[in-house]
Amino acid sequence: MSAQELLPLLDRVVDRAGPGEHVEAFGLDETETVVKAHDGAVESLSSARRRGIGIRVVAEPPGYALRIDRSDAIDAIRFERELTRGQQLLAHEEHGTAAHVFAGALRLWRGRPFEDVADQPWAAAEVQRLEAARTTCREALIDALLADNRPTEAMAAVDELIATDPFNESHRLRQARTLYRAGRANDALTALRKFRAQLAEELGIDPSPAFDALEQAILQHRPGLG
Repeated sequence: MSAQELLPLLDRVVDRAGPGEHVEAFGLDETETVVKAHDGAVESLSSARRRGIGIRVVAEPPGYALRIDRSDAIDAIRFERELTRGQQLLAHEEHGTAAHVFAGALRLWRGRPFEDVADQPWAAAEVQRLEAARTTCREALIDALLADNRPTEAMAAVDELIATDPFNESHRLRQARTLYRAGRANDALTALRKFRAQLAEELGIDPSPAFDALEQAILQHRPGLG
């Protein structure tokens, strides 16, 4: 990134990172360019030193990058580690523990990734990747809660999932399964039929065969749904 882009991101890192890290000396003369270009960077880096956050600015063509001594000071990295841990727990059928881990991972989120610089070309791919990981975590949380026979708790995650992408069919399938598992078969059918009508009216398309199959399964009260 350029020197102009560095300062707001540095401020954000200093504000978000955790305490207890040693600050390394800046060994690259190129970092002086950042300090000279932005007097505010001196204040930010000094604040980092006072708070014990180990932040280094390094020159990486075509601009600069931030390095932090401990990766667990970055919420995004902690989130992805917890997502992986939750997926492993879910694979081992430790549903309750997995749900707890997924919920904790989601609590690390505070708005949009890289919110201050999300419109920068270098950030776009990372923003998209992290948002996709958050969707994966929400889906996994729902699956874990359903497997742990806690459908009522799963509804909040379902609502959040649908709000992010109202026309995503897989989200709607999770919604219907969750409603059904919560003893609300009629509400599940109503939700499916409303979505079918919404697809036809606004997009001019029909849902997939999986959508039809779930509707039939609910009508027939087949065991094991969810």
